[in-house]
Amino acid sequence: MTTNPARPLEPGDPAPSFTLPTVPDEGFVSLADYRGKSPVLLALMRGLYCAFCRRHIAQLGTTREKLRAIGVETLASWPHPPSVHGCTIVSGPWAWR
Repeated sequence: MTTNPARPLEPGDPAPSFTLPTVPDEGFVSLADYRGKSPVLLALMRGLYCAFCRRHIAQLGTTREKLRAIGVETLASWPHPPSVHGCTIVSGPWAWR
């Protein structure tokens, strides 16, 4: 039996679809919500335990409005389920959705 592994994404390739829970509100966000509407900067973080990730989240929070002004939406995600840190897709006063 042989399998054909998926090839890595190349610049310009569409990202795979996903739907993840958001915080602090109890909702979901899907990449499909943005497809065809605006470019999306999707920041993937290791987790809140990572000092560099926390710094990156804070920095993206301060540049979010500049990105939005040029038509780019910003999302951030990390691999912990909401029950661990209370977040998967970042949303709130210190972050964005």
